[in-house]
Amino acid sequence: MNTINALWLDFAAKVIPPGASLGQRKEMKRVFYAGAWAVIGIMLEISAGDGSEEAGAAVFQGLIDECRVFVEGLPRGDSPEKIN
Repeated sequence: MNTINALWLDFAAKVIPPGASLGQRKEMKRVFYAGAWAVIGIMLEISAGDGSEEAGAAVFQGLIDECRVFVEGLPRGDSPEKIN
């Protein structure tokens, strides 16, 4: 999958319930793309910065770690306040 739309279609097929309304689907897609845009923004900042490759890699690793903490909290049913 090399496009955001391909990732969206895969995500939507896996997590959006069949009975979801068109409004729910549209909102989910907006949020999905907003997340993608946020990551692209971070990547652009890293690439435009005057930092070293190691510094960029450390930022990227921080993003990976943050996502892992979030995903690991999902099965426990952490409240939104705890995972925000």
